[in-house]
Amino acid sequence: MERVLHARNQSGKTGIFESEYRIFKSDGSVRWVHSRGFPIMDDNGTVYRMSGIAEDITGRKLELQKITEAGRLLSVGELASGVAHEINNPLAIIQLNAEEGIENSAVDSVSENLRVIKAHVPRVSTIVRNLLWFARESTTENETASPNAIIERCLELKRHDFEMNNISVSLKIQLGSTDLAIYERLITQVLLNILTNAEQACMASHGKGQIWITEQEINGMTKISVSDDGGGIQPEILDKVFDPFFTTKAVGQGTGLGLSVSYGIISQLGGNLWAESDGASGATFHVEVPTASN
Repeated sequence: MERVLHARNQSGKTGIFESEYRIFKSDGSVRWVHSRGFPIMDDNGTVYRMSGIAEDITGRKLELQKITEAGRLLSVGELASGVAHEINNPLAIIQLNAEEGIENSAVDSVSENLRVIKAHVPRVSTIVRNLLWFARESTTENETASPNAIIERCLELKRHDFEMNNISVSLKIQLGSTDLAIYERLITQVLLNILTNAEQACMASHGKGQIWITEQEINGMTKISVSDDGGGIQPEILDKVFDPFFTTKAVGQGTGLGLSVSYGIISQLGGNLWAESDGASGATFHVEVPTASN
């Protein structure tokens, strides 16, 4: 049975009815529909029937969502760039003064505290570099990127979340893997989305978790697999997880666009993205993209 959730309708005094709503179909997919109705009157001005049209606007909604998300990310990027630059100067002063304090202090406890401060400066510097990297302007030129470096950057960006949520990560990277003929920002966006989904699956299942990442090169393609020990994906919805607007999360907790956008990115890069799960013991997402030699 299909369920309908109304999002907007207008009638006013004209008798014209206009509405946008979602249809939740029995197979789990979601479609957006725009309906417009108007009254038909006889010569005396009496309404004797209603007429109208209904249009599937799912594609239009998806494109609008992408534009909105792109604008939001642009604003976040500009903010990140400003914050990063503002942090750099006081960070350099903190490190300089910590070094001078260590050299000049005659009190061991003070020197030790200053060493702790100095030891944490590189971590803050890494965060600043990541902010600047996300904020930089996109390029239209072809790029190559190391899959190892991309994975390590993603893990650094997720490090705080994983530590706070007690998520441990095991990483197995093939040595000497070939660079990827891809836009680094795009593959990073895909992997971050998959890692976040894995984190959320673990937390929903048992409040903590384990994530495994493997990377290998097979027949001119680099394959990155992300597995988790969450609750898994039920077989009946496994083929739908990449559909636009499909989500198993509660209302307000997900748009159902992350994996569909990721699928589109990987497809445009000439690669493949798919999921595997037995529905009970976690899930694995596989990302396969061409190496730079292809």
